[in-house]
Amino acid sequence: MSKRKVVNRTSSYRRPNPRVARSGSRSKKKPFIGRGLKIVIVVVLLIAIGISGSILYYNHSIEAPDKNSKTTKQVKINKGDTLDIIAARLEKNELINSKLCFKIKAKMLGKEASMQPGSYTLSRALSNEEIINVFSVGRKNKTITFPEGYTVRDVAAKLEKERILPADTFINACQNYKGKYKFLKGVDIKKFKLEGFLFPATYQISENATNKDIVELFLKGFATNFKQENYAILKEKKLTMHELLTIASLIEKEAALDKDRAKIASVIYNRLKKGMKLQFCATVQYALGKHKQKLYYKDLKIDSPYNTYKIKGLPPGPICSPGIKSIEAALHPANTDYLYYVVKAGGSMEHVFSNNYKDFENNKSQYLNSINQ
Repeated sequence: MSKRKVVNRTSSYRRPNPRVARSGSRSKKKPFIGRGLKIVIVVVLLIAIGISGSILYYNHSIEAPDKNSKTTKQVKINKGDTLDIIAARLEKNELINSKLCFKIKAKMLGKEASMQPGSYTLSRALSNEEIINVFSVGRKNKTITFPEGYTVRDVAAKLEKERILPADTFINACQNYKGKYKFLKGVDIKKFKLEGFLFPATYQISENATNKDIVELFLKGFATNFKQENYAILKEKKLTMHELLTIASLIEKEAALDKDRAKIASVIYNRLKKGMKLQFCATVQYALGKHKQKLYYKDLKIDSPYNTYKIKGLPPGPICSPGIKSIEAALHPANTDYLYYVVKAGGSMEHVFSNNYKDFENNKSQYLNSINQ
């Protein structure tokens, strides 16, 4: 009997199963794909966060630096200024939060090339878009009336209110003015250099006017309205221009009616001639630096060279810019012996004049009784 070859079926060798092999190969790649997907998600999230942050930053930056601010600053755009120069100037003056964001906003609005040259008074309460719109429209000429009796401070305040330029900027321009007008020769006014010379009138303020241009506008108004023959009268009266305008400014502040101007002028000259103190309430108001509806005796004691209740003679300079009628009254005072005056009883604003203290006291009592009834 032949021996049959026996095959050991418990042998460890087996034919490889291709399905198993492929399945095992795929299972090793799964962790790599998972990590890659996570990285992509994280990157996308970071980009989204970055974009969101940039949008928030941009939206904040184009808003007003201070929505409650009442501070204004003057900014000038010169012909040929680029958007980059304009943005840098605004950022330097703290009128915008970001130079870059301002430029982006201007380009988004399509107005990067539409900004008009001129001097602008801007507030920190303006957004980028509002500033850009102001620049795009440009400055328009403004017609502004400056009445008789305005001080340098009054003029400055009105210019700021009309958004022409900041008050302090105008005051500094007056203080530092170095023009060559004949009437300014030898003028040495202690408080404000051009007090009395800012001629009251209605002016057209040019859109491109500089600080000096505006000062020149007032001085040109004075030069035009002050007659050449008046210089001869000054010489005859032995008055300087400084003294004339000081007297005229007192008349301007004291007179309510034109018919009283020459009489008030006569009182000034008569009291000066006699060495009497002028004792004008208007000079006390100027010394106080503010207008008060009612002056008290303590106000009359203020220590100031402008307080004519304490000093003899004229104050050191004009207390306002007088109109031509007050200047004419100072040049041509009435021929009287009056030394006193007070508002007439009855509310007409007319003054009643006297040459002695007794009559003055009587007239004053009548006026006080009329207002206390």
